[in-house]
Amino acid sequence: MTSSADHRRGVALVLAMLVVALASALAVSMGNDYLVRLRRFDNQLSAEQAHYYLLSAEQMATHVLLENSLLYGESAVDHLGEAWNHRHSISIDGGELRFRFESIGAQMPINEITNGSNLAGRNAVPYNIYQRRFIRLLRSFNELPLSEQEALEITQAIFDWIDSNTQPEGLGGMEDGSYQNLGLDYRPRNNFMTSLSELQLIPRISPRLYRLLAPHVSISIPSASIGINVNTASRNVLRSLPNTYGLSPISDEELDNILSTHGRQFSSVSSFQNLSGWSGAIEAPGLNVRNREFLMRAEVLFNDHSFRLISLMSMPFNIEKEHSRILIAYRSYSWL
Repeated sequence: MTSSADHRRGVALVLAMLVVALASALAVSMGNDYLVRLRRFDNQLSAEQAHYYLLSAEQMATHVLLENSLLYGESAVDHLGEAWNHRHSISIDGGELRFRFESIGAQMPINEITNGSNLAGRNAVPYNIYQRRFIRLLRSFNELPLSEQEALEITQAIFDWIDSNTQPEGLGGMEDGSYQNLGLDYRPRNNFMTSLSELQLIPRISPRLYRLLAPHVSISIPSASIGINVNTASRNVLRSLPNTYGLSPISDEELDNILSTHGRQFSSVSSFQNLSGWSGAIEAPGLNVRNREFLMRAEVLFNDHSFRLISLMSMPFNIEKEHSRILIAYRSYSWL
């Protein structure tokens, strides 16, 4: 009898331990699930708050551009000394909201290389003004020296990505057959680029070249292109403008000498063209001294997260007649 009772007590003890173990496991699981749900809710709440913070930054940015335009007037030039070129920062509860502008006019419109003529020599002039500038831009990176032939072949491959036909442009051209031979499962767009990331799909453009090139080019459509603002253009773009012999950019030293003498606030394209010291003529097409498009980069930091917004803002040609409206062409959100 004693042995039977002991056996029953042992079974009961084992069952009790199993019940406790199951209850503990269930409690831990419920606790983890609760924490996951809580964190998910917290992330959703943070993302929603960030969304409104970033839209507030965008609204403040439009006011900065409007005030800048009204302050300097429609006939004035745009340059790096204006209010839009300052970094703006605002303290918020538990974090910081900040935004800054980039002038689209500081970059070279890459879609322009298909504007006017081919690259393969089938025209009286093999390279048009936009192609010559772009080839020089490709050769302006001291960190990644390119020969004239390498730059030409890259330009031809980009040309074929954009142009509407399927005929390779010169020795460096790449149409459908080239991508197929490389085993790629995509083909050239055969239309204007709508994102700079498309450059990464062109085999002749290495990741390193893309990182160097991207800050200096834009994707404006030629018919609506604002061109290059000589007052805000990047150093690499400025070095690519003089029409030097042999498709080479001017040196950093030449540019430094010119800018140190004349500064960066030019009242007109002609005053920029006529500066002494250029080793080649500055051709006027595609150049201006005004900005019509700005890239606004906003970031909000709070709750151990970084939320970001990129907005493309387009200015009307006459602020007063357009009732002080600025067009938001697109928005792109991201978070870390």
